[in-house]
Amino acid sequence: VSWTPIGDNGAAALATTLAMGKPSRSLDVWGCDVGADGAMALAAALPAAGQRCHVNAPFNRMGLAGQAALLEALEAKHGPQLGHGVAVLQVTLLPWSTPLVRALGRGFRRVFESGRMRV
Repeated sequence: VSWTPIGDNGAAALATTLAMGKPSRSLDVWGCDVGADGAMALAAALPAAGQRCHVNAPFNRMGLAGQAALLEALEAKHGPQLGHGVAVLQVTLLPWSTPLVRALGRGFRRVFESGRMRV
């Protein structure tokens, strides 16, 4: 669901799915306009997810409270890892404002989905 503006309500809906053990590998919510409430909902649901499930949520507006909750949940589940810092990375300083990052993501997604670029 990366680069889709789901916000806190969408993150809460994803948290419900996460609590049921789905997805089993990872949930990527890059640049989805998730705030602190949505990040805390994801963090609360992470213990019930599959053992190898990771949540990656950089470039959102979750703030320190959301980052701390998600980072704590990731470290409780998988132990301390460098990748967890990237999973909750929030770049809010200009020129990397949230709207700019979201616009770049939408542009990249359109190019990728058009078939002009392969990863």
